[in-house]
Amino acid sequence: LPVPTATITPIPTPTITPQPTPTPIQTASEDHSRHYLLDDFETESLFSGEDAYGIGLGFITWGDPAASMMAGVRQITADNPHALPLQSGDNRVLVVSGTIPEWGGITHNFEGPGRDVWASMDWSTWLGVTFWVYGSNTGSELLFEIQENRNPGSMVNDVEVWSYSFRDNYSGWKQVFVPWNKFHRKDIGNGAPQDGRTLTEVHGWAFGVVNPSPESVTYYLDDVALYGEIAGLDRVYVTFDSSVLYVAEGDKVGIMIKLTNPCSAPVTVSYAVQQIEAVEGKDFSPLSGSITFEPAQIQQGIELSLIDDAKPEDTESLFLFITDAENATLGELTTVLIFIEDNDLDDPTMLMDIEESYTFNVQGADEIRVLDVMPDKNLALPEQTGLEGVLVVNAESEEATLTKRYGDPQDWFAAEAFSFWYYGSGTGETVTVELWNNPGLRTGELAPGNWTLVWEDVFEGEEGVLPEAGRWEPQMGDGLTMGITGWGNNELEYYTAEPENLALDGEGHLVITARELGADTDLVCWYGPCEYTSARLKTQDRLEFTYGRVEASMKLPEGVGLWPAFWMLGNNSDAVTWPASGELDIMEFIGSEPGVIYGTAHGPGYVGADGLGGSVDLGLDLSAGFHEYALEWEPDEIRWFVDDRLFATVRREDVPGEWVFDHPFYLLLNLAVGGNWPGSPDTETVFPQSLVVDYVRVYGAGDSYERYEAELMDDFTGWRQVTLPFTDFVRSAQQPWSAPDDGLDLTQINGFMVYLPARPEIYYLDQFSLAD
Repeated sequence: LPVPTATITPIPTPTITPQPTPTPIQTASEDHSRHYLLDDFETESLFSGEDAYGIGLGFITWGDPAASMMAGVRQITADNPHALPLQSGDNRVLVVSGTIPEWGGITHNFEGPGRDVWASMDWSTWLGVTFWVYGSNTGSELLFEIQENRNPGSMVNDVEVWSYSFRDNYSGWKQVFVPWNKFHRKDIGNGAPQDGRTLTEVHGWAFGVVNPSPESVTYYLDDVALYGEIAGLDRVYVTFDSSVLYVAEGDKVGIMIKLTNPCSAPVTVSYAVQQIEAVEGKDFSPLSGSITFEPAQIQQGIELSLIDDAKPEDTESLFLFITDAENATLGELTTVLIFIEDNDLDDPTMLMDIEESYTFNVQGADEIRVLDVMPDKNLALPEQTGLEGVLVVNAESEEATLTKRYGDPQDWFAAEAFSFWYYGSGTGETVTVELWNNPGLRTGELAPGNWTLVWEDVFEGEEGVLPEAGRWEPQMGDGLTMGITGWGNNELEYYTAEPENLALDGEGHLVITARELGADTDLVCWYGPCEYTSARLKTQDRLEFTYGRVEASMKLPEGVGLWPAFWMLGNNSDAVTWPASGELDIMEFIGSEPGVIYGTAHGPGYVGADGLGGSVDLGLDLSAGFHEYALEWEPDEIRWFVDDRLFATVRREDVPGEWVFDHPFYLLLNLAVGGNWPGSPDTETVFPQSLVVDYVRVYGAGDSYERYEAELMDDFTGWRQVTLPFTDFVRSAQQPWSAPDDGLDLTQINGFMVYLPARPEIYYLDQFSLAD
């Protein structure tokens, strides 16, 4: 939930009451037996005010722009239907009500003794938080959040928010117990610290609802308290001392593991790493093992060594986790998320540095792969100091072409030459580099009837292999490291690139498979041990285009809680963020509505339930066979189809906010499990379940780029940095019929191609760049 602002629903100020003291509450578990009562709502009204900086104090209601919220205290008699279990007399409860199209709720910002400053509390000696909430069995998503520390000297609302979600899938009162490890960090863009969940400076709590159905809601809340005082327990817990660490590439970092209490017997705990973006042996040294705490010893450190690869790259991450504690219980922080921050300056002249993958569309090669080369090997580049990725191309049977496409035309006018590293074999072949200058035709200027096929993937390949890396990039994890926990929707799956989740079937299909994990898994998700794995693909930096027709033939999975999608995102999301970058959902399906397909456009002011588009009930079992799902995208209109049946249209004039569909987008395919919209799988859902894709095609103006080429003679051996001055490029003899003839001005480069003649010798290439 967003941090509330000082725009609040006024609530009368009561007589000031003293701070709460430890109060017992009836519980059902030994670990829940000690409590500290935070709010029991026994005053006649709720305090609401501001500090000297205009930050709201006390109880503050909030919601989406269309929400209407109210909150107050209501006295409930013992014979009232809303009386708590075992209630014997009158009792006051918090009532939160209103009309909430998207989200809304209430926050208690802790106030100091004079009720004019924002105060904090230390919750680190407790196991979790508990509260009573009255359910209406609506299925809506409910949230309870804690607001932790702020930046030093802060005068703004920059608390770090940690969130827990659960379902209103019951009726009547329920006491909810939430251990700290069930809360996940929520990045709401308020500049909050990112130093992990320490619980030593908690500034408040919040309760809310997301996308309720119906929109008119009333919730009752009572007895918000801390439970399980660690100091009062005989049990010894073993835990990390921090949940998040930010470290620099090349550093060594000490990570502390501690016991909550001394133990009379030795305590042993195992530790290991879960890779996310960071790769063992390339970004960090292997780390696993166990440590033993001798009697009376309460903390020990382990050291993680990070590798400096001298390559500009995005921040990478990994999980370190502890398991298998002997003579102790695993505590609240069993994982630490480690972000590795790059220390290398970005090189604006680098076009493609071959590392884990490549972004070429490849035709004709018998094999293409990335080879990791150590600096002491024969294939090491001159002056190489660390691990280097090199592109390996086998073109023994036929000529291979490597094509790099740009969604946005590139301006190379300030450069003098095109450069790349090439490993010569001295065979005398001619390697040709071709530049794609400005086009003669543009998709947005043509009627759909004149569009032609410009890109397709029919997923040919051996069974069990990944889809081609130059066309699709797998995304990994659960979104936590990107600041969109549960991929922004509280989804339950962890995306992998393992063959059991993502592979070709050898019969011309791509298969994305969701699998259920056992309780003994070591895979960690935002909510604890992962329950499901699946896969997600994108064409970002590989295929990005503006306007045209996109279609895919797919066979969908079946079962409640499954959420396959074929969709598009704007390629400018790094600059303007979502939803200003735009989203086009070509096909979405949720297992609880078999036969129904959704198509939606999202942008600023029309997101989530307010997205524009439509749905169609086909009355078919969509898991029984293949159907074609398509979108046609023009400058002023977007249309959705199933099997060539038009079912939704959105026009520019329909959009309440900005039309954000005039720039390049890329494709995504994924199979999610659970989340705010589909809900969790039920007992009837059988795993594994698969999304099977027969083909993906894109239609548009076709290839009309004016081509210019230069040649390299392979008359040397070993590595050489080849530099081709732009003045050496000549207009190619073979041109598309619609290509212009207006010269190589270098201000609108739409891509480049490398032609590799057929030969038995292997090609090695690396570091495509611009040169002065």
